[in-house]
Amino acid sequence: ACIYEASASDETGGVSDPAFFVGVERSVFKECLRKRENNTLDGETSSLNECQNIMARLVYPRILGELGSEGNDHLVDDDQNKVMTWYSCHHAIRHLAASGSLSNARSLLSESQFIRLRLRSTGLLAGSHGHCRDCTRMDLCLSRSVEEWQRKKGSSSSEDRVRAPHDISEWKEDHFEILCSISTVLREKAREIAAASSPPAGYGQGPSKRQQLQMDIGDALQSIGECISDIGVYRVEEKEHYEEALQLKSEAFGGEENHEAIGDILYIMGCHHQRFHHFKFAQKCYEQALRIYKVTLGYEHLCVAR
Repeated sequence: ACIYEASASDETGGVSDPAFFVGVERSVFKECLRKRENNTLDGETSSLNECQNIMARLVYPRILGELGSEGNDHLVDDDQNKVMTWYSCHHAIRHLAASGSLSNARSLLSESQFIRLRLRSTGLLAGSHGHCRDCTRMDLCLSRSVEEWQRKKGSSSSEDRVRAPHDISEWKEDHFEILCSISTVLREKAREIAAASSPPAGYGQGPSKRQQLQMDIGDALQSIGECISDIGVYRVEEKEHYEEALQLKSEAFGGEENHEAIGDILYIMGCHHQRFHHFKFAQKCYEQALRIYKVTLGYEHLCVAR
């Protein structure tokens, strides 16, 4: 199978936004039809799972090839390879998880080289959000795996052996370490920005581009902090991510606090302190956020009311 990016012309001669098209070998397509005719693929869901399996077999070797090469740049020289790399980084985990390849998905999520490749190919903010989203997807897939295992275990005879699913508690540790690996890359980028006289390639030039990069990293760290909160154990690390996000956003605005993004992170920090009964700290954060919301959004806004 292969992936193409193409645009179509409409009746007025205009060109539509680029779309992805997947080409599948005739033999693979015929095999899917054969399974459908023989009821090996039962219903639409199974057919979709088979499609996910095809896509997983397409993108997973691509990622492994990128990670296994000493110089990745030569693989993304032309537009087609760039499209393929972007798609693989963006959707590989989803295809692997949906096709039942949870071990491969879990391994890829934990691979620091893949994290760096993903953030480089899709952008710091989008790549971080995507990796956090895929970790949540793994949570759901592993929970379903446990439910299925319990169902099979309950319906099987004592002589039957039903293989146990992945260890959920072990995955929580992995989940946290994966999030910290993303943070490591983001912190490295933040230090590069602080030390460089101009923003990195891909963000243009000028103060506004530097500010945007700092905002992206701050937003990404904030999202990671919220994901750590969902795990529910690592409250110190969660707080550290919020504090770093606040610092980066403040630097991006030149120390000026009257911005909605600053109010948002202060509100989240207030929720964090309230959750752990640090009420004085929570009240201070809420009051700061409220003052900012009144200035930037007005007294009638929902953020002020809450």
